[in-house]
Amino acid sequence: MNKKLLAVLQYFFFAALAAFFVWLSLRGLDKAKWEQLKNAMDRAHYWLLVPVLLLLLLSHWLRGIALETTHGTARLPSFQIE
Repeated sequence: MNKKLLAVLQYFFFAALAAFFVWLSLRGLDKAKWEQLKNAMDRAHYWLLVPVLLLLLLSHWLRGIALETTHGTARLPSFQIE
């Protein structure tokens, strides 16, 4: 089987698996619990995601610099699709 096709199938499989587990965790909610969940999502402070995402990007960037300086390349052979 083509490696790119296998990689695409893996992504779809794991996305479907994640959707299944989300459905499994939410399937037993009654109308009151569903409304409580929607109200909690409405009141959430989504602006807190901005510094988290910036720190995530910074850590990945610094890891790339560290790999480049210690190993001479930022691409280690831990996971490659060719």
